[in-house]
Amino acid sequence: MSTLHSSQAPAGRRPTNPLTRFGAKRLAAAVLAIVCAAFVLEASSYPYMDWLGPGSGFFPMWVGSLCLLAALGMLIFGSSPAGNPPLPTDGEADLAEDRTLARMRIGGTIVILVLTGFALQPIGFNIAAAAMITALLLLYGTRPVIAVLAGLVGAPAVFFLFAALHVRLPVGPLGF
Repeated sequence: MSTLHSSQAPAGRRPTNPLTRFGAKRLAAAVLAIVCAAFVLEASSYPYMDWLGPGSGFFPMWVGSLCLLAALGMLIFGSSPAGNPPLPTDGEADLAEDRTLARMRIGGTIVILVLTGFALQPIGFNIAAAAMITALLLLYGTRPVIAVLAGLVGAPAVFFLFAALHVRLPVGPLGF
């Protein structure tokens, strides 16, 4: 039995679905390019620089420009629809397990983020962020030692970055 990728037509037949001919990925890239171009156009109406340094248009202009470049790259250099081989799978059972694992990870991520949001004020940013980083890394299969070290180093690093940018973050009862 021959397995066809969704973007491949049987031999001798041309695909009739316009998404198959043009490619859904390229269509998504084209839509993304249009959205990013509108984003850059809107950002250009804000001041790029002011007397303090970068103005309110600086960050959106760069984000929009980089996203536009990425979208154009996907549009221009994306693979042809017929060139995408089907993904190898070991069967439907493995696919079902992968989907279940993906759903559990998505649900776990949402729960961890919500709990972190509730914990920020009472226990402070550093403890909440360290716990969040560690929990997320463990959820996605990182070795426990690496996850704990990343949480212990990552949370204070982000805290000091925001402190350098003069963004106040909640401080817990222990003063950090």
